Amino acid sequence: ISSPSVVTLDAVVKNCFEKKLQISPTRILFFLEKDKEMQSLAHFCSQYPDPLVRRDVLLQEEETAIHSLLRSQKASLIFPLYHQATKKIIAFFLIGKKSTSDKYSQQEISLFEEAARYTALSLTGMLYSSELEKEVLEKTEDLRQKNDHIKKLLDDVQEQSEHALQSEKKYRKIVEDFNERLQEEVRTKTEKLQK
Repeated sequence: ISSPSVVTLDAVVKNCFEKKLQISPTRILFFLEKDKEMQSLAHFCSQYPDPLVRRDVLLQEEETAIHSLLRSQKASLIFPLYHQATKKIIAFFLIGKKSTSDKYSQQEISLFEEAARYTALSLTGMLYSSELEKEVLEKTEDLRQKNDHIKKLLDDVQEQSEHALQSEKKYRKIVEDFNERLQEEVRTKTEKLQK
């Protein structure tokens, strides 16, 4: 999604968390199915429904794509954002470190979870709106093409009707001329016979 609504939502999130709460960085990262790091993160999130806390992920012994994603995004908490209807991950709500470098309390994490739920709801609405808009545009284009096709057919019918009318006039003229000649010939022969 790259609609103005998403840009506005991302700006609201940044304003609220980064400026007012001094938590940086904070952002919405959209799920890209072809991105291996995001696939790993989505898989990890599906196994562990609780928010991902960086220190918990980093306790794993093996280096994973999630580690590099956490580092590159400078995220301390990650909340998967689920589409309300399909229950599939559509984005991740990333929250950076507190300005005080303290750990987040359970109460803060619960507050962030609530914010993540509302963000997911907003994104679902935007996706639905975007899908509807796309469908309307597709159907409008389809109707335009059908209308153009019908107009072309009507133009062809009109052209054929004009040709048929011209042909009828020519045929009528030929028949009238033939009829006149025939009548003239009949009159001429009748006059000869009468003489």
